[in-house]
Amino acid sequence: MMERAFSDTHLVPMTAEPVCPLRAVRKVPGIRAVCFDVYGTLLISAAGGEPADSPERVPSLVAALRAVGMEVLVPEALSKVLADLDSAIVGEHNRCRQEGIEYPEVEIRTIWRGVLEGAARAGILTGPVHGWCVERFCMEYEFRIHPVCPMPGAAVLLDTLRRAGLRLGLISNAQFYTHSALYAALGGEVWVRELFRGPLVFSYALGEAKPGRRLFRTALTVMEEWGIGPEAVLYVGNDMLNDVWAASREGMRTCLFAGDKRSLRLRSEDPRCAGLQPDATVCRMGEIAEILDLAEGGAVRS
Repeated sequence: MMERAFSDTHLVPMTAEPVCPLRAVRKVPGIRAVCFDVYGTLLISAAGGEPADSPERVPSLVAALRAVGMEVLVPEALSKVLADLDSAIVGEHNRCRQEGIEYPEVEIRTIWRGVLEGAARAGILTGPVHGWCVERFCMEYEFRIHPVCPMPGAAVLLDTLRRAGLRLGLISNAQFYTHSALYAALGGEVWVRELFRGPLVFSYALGEAKPGRRLFRTALTVMEEWGIGPEAVLYVGNDMLNDVWAASREGMRTCLFAGDKRSLRLRSEDPRCAGLQPDATVCRMGEIAEILDLAEGGAVRS
């Protein structure tokens, strides 16, 4: 049921805007596996948290509630529901930091369920608040606030890398619904599972987000079981801190994807990124095949 809650009808057409002056296509030899970030890399998205005063939040909340059969009884109290959401996320982050998690990640289903149950008890809304309903609601709300669509060239590139014998994986700040978004954007669940035979590491499942080390180390542990060391893994992402810095300190090779200026994060103000250079910078998905010399048969089959 959950997978049917998101389909290609939820994808919102958007145009990527490459930041071409950053282009620095350099060969990166010896790569046996490629891992990708999701949002801003494989999917066009401006995800990263909507402002608390965004005018889109309340209408999106109303539409998502209606989509799962919930009725709003006190419309003027919906701003409080969203404030409770924000407070719950901050509270969970603080709790996790006290336990030593530097970059905590929430499980959004748990957060929203508590918020919706509280709103129902307060008489703000009525309707079913249970497992499937909460999952569907989370998806309906998320993809109204943060619409996504496939990054141009992503599907073709992934198939090219697959056919070249490279292991493909995902390391991303993400929630449970990210699986469904990828299925819709890249050709269905069966095909996506065929493409990504490498590690699939999402922050919500680990309770920790990038640039924390746990996501990357989890992926590299899987790679090591196949005899692939970090120096043979290329990580592709749109964020200099969360992607390039975080992956490079684990010994991975890095590629900055500057394919859409709305999601490109250069982090020039962060001292961790001062003087940091990825192994390559590309503005289009197809250029990743170039840096791996696939046109010349340079991919190493694992």
